[in-house]
Amino acid sequence: MYYSKLKKMLIKCSQMRVPISHEDRIKYRDIFEDNPVNFTKNATKYYFMNMRNHIRTGKVWRNNISGRVRHGKSEVAQTWIMLYIDEHNIAIKLNCFVKLKDEGIDYNIEKLKPLSHEDILFSQSNYLYILREEEKTDTMIYGKPRIVDEDQISTGGIGSYSEKLEIDNINNITAQAVQSEYQLRPDKFVLLNAPFGLHQEKMDRKNKINWSMLYEFNTEPLRTKDYIFKGWVATPLHDDKELRIAYNRSKKENIKKVLEGTADLRLLERHKVALELSKNEDFKTRTVNGKTFKYSKTQQNNILNELIIKGIFQNFNAIEKDEIVDYARLIAEREYENAKKEK
Repeated sequence: MYYSKLKKMLIKCSQMRVPISHEDRIKYRDIFEDNPVNFTKNATKYYFMNMRNHIRTGKVWRNNISGRVRHGKSEVAQTWIMLYIDEHNIAIKLNCFVKLKDEGIDYNIEKLKPLSHEDILFSQSNYLYILREEEKTDTMIYGKPRIVDEDQISTGGIGSYSEKLEIDNINNITAQAVQSEYQLRPDKFVLLNAPFGLHQEKMDRKNKINWSMLYEFNTEPLRTKDYIFKGWVATPLHDDKELRIAYNRSKKENIKKVLEGTADLRLLERHKVALELSKNEDFKTRTVNGKTFKYSKTQQNNILNELIIKGIFQNFNAIEKDEIVDYARLIAEREYENAKKEK
């Protein structure tokens, strides 16, 4: 399998000398002076062995990658996800996950499929809705890794804070299913229970290797996370041309949506719920003379809450619910007027 070949390439990379230039020593003078040993250290094997340990002991492998735009972040993440998939499938052969059934963890434990462009998402919102749907339909696969390639920053709006809270909560909930991820941001590390962060710094196109600075996040009680520089990670470029083409196509489509203002999944979800709600018999029932709705707006809001409690719709904050009910009333009113004209 190609992923096994990729691992052999990684072994060679782990034995390479870190290409430190005079400019690097000037640029990262503070790091060099504080930790001269790690500044020239190849920490590729250390990083890989930590990933293997996380997989075999059932821990979430959640990592951050920062670095300039178009500087190899996604390529690094893709290679490491491929290596993760290979290690996960080896762990299944070694029966590392047998004990999970005894612990009551009943997620689908199966061999992971090769990395697809569908596993590369462009916002935490995408990730949230995919996880929610998988949990709802019982299709969540134990240990499934994804890449969240989030170059744009949320612009806020109705429901944006509620969605952030849901993302934080769902990250904790899905920890049991070990949904692993690489979170990509150009400006900073996004610390979501992540053990490591990679800062993508050097692109060696001649040897097809990306060099990243490895930071380990140290968490202690009553303290914030410390960034500990551990050395450099050498990541070989994968040779999956079909994946690269499909990823670039998806990236282009996402950029188009962002420019058109149609990438707000929270807004699209409210629109979808309003359409469904307008078809609900109780919601759209009218008075005997047909002049208005039988139930008040407050009562229609309660109908929406009943459907949320039943698990038919996701939850929303109060302002969002009002917006959904208003839009559903408008849709139902239009349907009623169109039906009258046809008669």
